[in-house]
Amino acid sequence: MSHDFIKETKMPVIVRGKYLFIPIFLALLGFTYAVFLPEVGVESDKSRIAFHKGVQLHSDYKYSTSIDYFLESLSYEPDFTLARRMLGQSLYYSGQVDEALNEWKILLEQQTYDPSLQIHLHNLRTFQAATEPKWQFLRVIKGGTGYQYAFPTFITVLPNNNLVLLSQGQGKKDNGNVLVISSNGVFTQNLRRISGKIGLPVGAAFDGKYLWITDATNDKLHRLAVEFKILGTPEYKGLDAIGKSGSEPGQFHGPMGICFNGENIFVADQGNNRIQKLDKQGKFVQEIKVINQDMSVNQPFGIACDLNNIYVSEPNLSRVVQFDIFGNFIKFIGEGLLGRPRHLSLYEKYLIIADELNGVYLLETNKEEITNIKEYMNEDGKLQSFYRPYSAQMDSLGNIFVVDYGGHSLIQFVPEQFLYSNLEVWVERVYDKDFPNIGVWVSVKDQRGKYLTDLDSDNFTLYENDTDVGRLGTEYLKSFSNQASWVVVNSKSLTMEKYADSLPWVADFFLNKLREKDQVEVMSYTNASRNDGNWTNSRLKIQQLLKAKSNNDYKSENIDGLGKTLYGAITELLPRKGKRAVVWITDGNIEIENMSDFTLTRIENYAKINHVPVFIISFENPDISNMKRKKVQLKEFAEKTGGKYFGSFDNNLVSLENLLRNIVEERYTLTYQSHGKKSWKGQYMEIKVNVKFQGRNGMETSGYFIE
Repeated sequence: MSHDFIKETKMPVIVRGKYLFIPIFLALLGFTYAVFLPEVGVESDKSRIAFHKGVQLHSDYKYSTSIDYFLESLSYEPDFTLARRMLGQSLYYSGQVDEALNEWKILLEQQTYDPSLQIHLHNLRTFQAATEPKWQFLRVIKGGTGYQYAFPTFITVLPNNNLVLLSQGQGKKDNGNVLVISSNGVFTQNLRRISGKIGLPVGAAFDGKYLWITDATNDKLHRLAVEFKILGTPEYKGLDAIGKSGSEPGQFHGPMGICFNGENIFVADQGNNRIQKLDKQGKFVQEIKVINQDMSVNQPFGIACDLNNIYVSEPNLSRVVQFDIFGNFIKFIGEGLLGRPRHLSLYEKYLIIADELNGVYLLETNKEEITNIKEYMNEDGKLQSFYRPYSAQMDSLGNIFVVDYGGHSLIQFVPEQFLYSNLEVWVERVYDKDFPNIGVWVSVKDQRGKYLTDLDSDNFTLYENDTDVGRLGTEYLKSFSNQASWVVVNSKSLTMEKYADSLPWVADFFLNKLREKDQVEVMSYTNASRNDGNWTNSRLKIQQLLKAKSNNDYKSENIDGLGKTLYGAITELLPRKGKRAVVWITDGNIEIENMSDFTLTRIENYAKINHVPVFIISFENPDISNMKRKKVQLKEFAEKTGGKYFGSFDNNLVSLENLLRNIVEERYTLTYQSHGKKSWKGQYMEIKVNVKFQGRNGMETSGYFIE
């Protein structure tokens, strides 16, 4: 591992003003482990030396060895609380979750004050999101200087949880606005050059590359290219227009809502009383105009779609119409309940309806259960109703954003339980080899256990020995987003012999576009584990390694080396940067219950905790007994690690390379310059990381020794 990574990172200067910390944060800042370091004495010296070595090994990903040293430290000083905390950390990151929980439970039973550890225990053991969440008002997101908006019409959420807000603007001479809001809820961009070309923006949809915006005044669809840069804010450029006024295919008369289902674009063409289905290039495919022999689509406004259904709002008839993906009528939704439904959106199990008269409805599509947000307690503690809500969207963090057209406002709601629980922060390692330059590996989870992946330096504050270090960089790991490290784990069981010649063909699904900085390693197993070659980016070399045969290969169904090989493959990836993953090629003949030293549960924990997904390619031999049961077990294992299960002849195997390339980095490296001095050699420096995001806090503690 390079020892000069911090020197590669440009650390922005953060000017810190006065902060008003909530009482929870003040309490968190007050706890410390530094005072619990052993006092002077023979046993204490031995304990401190062992602890020091354990910290170094943990930082170098050598968790199993660090466990031995923390245990040794505790054997000399059983009440050494920091050693027990770090023992739990090493157990946790080695995949031994239950053992880690037991150590942390002992620590808290000793009346150690550690709020962040209590959060870890709570979330790992007992936390479950509410099955029927209630949303609470959080704030109104107001436009400031340069970001004013009036009569907002629509809000959409991009993959990085940025928001794009459309607004009508003031008066006839004022073009509509297109504004961008960061995942932190702060206005970051006013797309004035684009806004000036759009008359009345009403709806928007993102197709993975382009943001499509309907223009009700000019009867057009505007297509805006969105480039998600590795560093910095996304770029919006290359605006072009599709369509013109008229009633022919591909022409529009007042286009309103728009949606994208992964295959096609659907537009609510209000003035023409129809839905137009377009391909990804904007070319006409189909018209949906008839509901049944007695009814036609009536002035549609909002539209939402997935791979199976299309939902269309008809404000004048106070209902939503559900079609299948081919335009066949299924049913009406909300008759007798809805007042004047406007925009619609889909997120996970919810169809979200913004009703101009009755607030926001969240319909659980599987249960037909409806939640209504009609009024809320505002910032002044007064009960407030919406004026004319036009659009409502949910992001991946569980927030609901409501566009109130009549109230000229964008309102954010959060699940009620989020107001009473903190973020979960993990300090995964501290890199001190370039002291006084320090790197702290951090990950942050929200209250549902999902990683927050779009934070920046403004979300973090880091204290070293209770002193704000003041300068932080957060972009180091993101700079490796264009390179990948994969370990291919290959079964050499007797059953796999018949597929040996197919391995190069199967591997080509993810090897045929290897880049210069990509690195792949091959490991195999039978009754033992074997490393077949060093890291390489040679496609030919990798294919040769997959076909290579040693004396014990293809002679037995004994695969005792499987657990050790998978665990070793993940271990090989721990210090590497970029997109990391294990690709496991198997015949699927796995008796999970018989795995002992390295159980599949431990390997699953090890992979998930260390952000290494496992993708399985299985030849699914039909002659294998209980293949269906084994397939289900392997599929669950892959998905829990963040990976996916593929049959070797599945059509969707072509998507594997794209999945490997688009693995999201879930960690941050906070880089800063320590206030310590080299003359303080042997001094333990305590680190506290505080995270603030959308009004919520989290904190974690760790540390390092000055070498």
